Amino acid sequence: MSESSNQTTKTKTNYSNQHVTASTAVTVPPRYIGSVIGKDGKTIQEIKEKTHTRITHLYPNPHDGHLLDSFRITGSPHNVDQAQKWIRRVVANTWRKDNPNETQSTEGETTEKKRAERPEPVYYESLFASS
Repeated sequence: MSESSNQTTKTKTNYSNQHVTASTAVTVPPRYIGSVIGKDGKTIQEIKEKTHTRITHLYPNPHDGHLLDSFRITGSPHNVDQAQKWIRRVVANTWRKDNPNETQSTEGETTEKKRAERPEPVYYESLFASS
């Protein structure tokens, strides 16, 4: 038996060159796809460049399991998270712009304007009053 067969070799693995890649899909209502993409693709391009991610639009295709419009984001976990938040902000801000009377407070209560639109209790009482 040779001496070399009894020796164990130790190797040091260098993980500095390895990258973790994450991927997620963000569902976007069809009416807000244009807001996320932006005029001439400028918004989505800015998101890609600033977050260093790859983003593709997934069209609804039941055969591939995509029932709704969504965007597939791929990159480092941190960058994917940042791009996802950015897309959600674009959708939320567009929704707020389109629905100024529908905003809610952080407590989930409707705004004062919505409260003012509610019928007075007298209205409800009149519904149940006997004639």
